[in-house]
Amino acid sequence: MQQRIDPDALRAIARRSIEVFERLGSEADLADAWQLMGIAELNAGDRRAHLLAVQQARRHAIASGDLRRQIDAWNEVGGSMLFGRTPVEEVLTFLDEELEWGREHGLASVEADALLGGPYLYSRLGRFGEARERLERSKELCRELGIRYGLAEAHSAGAQMEMLAGDPEAAERELRGAIDVAREMGASRYVSMYRVHLARVLVAQGRDEHASAELEETQDVYGWSPFWLAARALVLARRGAFEEAVAVAREAAAGSSAGDDITQRATILTDVAEVLRAHGDLTGAGEALAEAVALHEEKGNVLPAQRCRELLAALASPAR
Repeated sequence: MQQRIDPDALRAIARRSIEVFERLGSEADLADAWQLMGIAELNAGDRRAHLLAVQQARRHAIASGDLRRQIDAWNEVGGSMLFGRTPVEEVLTFLDEELEWGREHGLASVEADALLGGPYLYSRLGRFGEARERLERSKELCRELGIRYGLAEAHSAGAQMEMLAGDPEAAERELRGAIDVAREMGASRYVSMYRVHLARVLVAQGRDEHASAELEETQDVYGWSPFWLAARALVLARRGAFEEAVAVAREAAAGSSAGDDITQRATILTDVAEVLRAHGDLTGAGEALAEAVALHEEKGNVLPAQRCRELLAALASPAR
């Protein structure tokens, strides 16, 4: 099992480095020290603090004039915004700036990274044409440059886009593409992560046994994850094991409550609502959906918020 980095120890090292480099170091040194602080905060699960740290790193990287450090800073800040609480429109503005900067400097890898936000974000606004256009260009650049991690991530982003588009079969194709690339890289943890996402896609297709198999295969690696637990709860509910499904769903909701990836938390809460509704707990399902709506609205996820409101309305006016 992979050893977990102690975020407190890493913070202490980063803090001491910043103190020293503020007196004796260069802008490049400070950029590196703040990047280290960002790693510590990410390991601690505090995306808000992570964003603040990598924004500091970016300021020092720009001041240093070092191109490599600036590339790293663009990537880190964009990713932190995307998977944190930063509103969608603000993230898109930042990624457009990154795209322009990458093109100005002839850096196709930066362009690929900036374009990758398209399938994640434009799909949440219902702008699927722009989402697909940016996805395909990002994939094309990753293939040309041999950026396999970027290609795997692009496939994963495409899967989320296709799920919002209501096409779980297309989402499955994207995830199997991500799994193939990760396997070629020998990145076993990423293989497991993509298989967890695949399980949820298979549930959406009604292929519960296949979903269950994916979850069993990934339990040792990701069985602690709220996203894994939510998918497991859905499978259990489909089997009629409602008491266990509700317990697992509540564990998933509790596990996702502290993080700043509010889009993923809202997705988990939507799954929890489905489990509770199937169990007959319409009040609990409504509370979960109401929280999911609020989180999607905070992030600016227009289409997912609308879908959750529709589910909430259906709970309030059940078919007779």
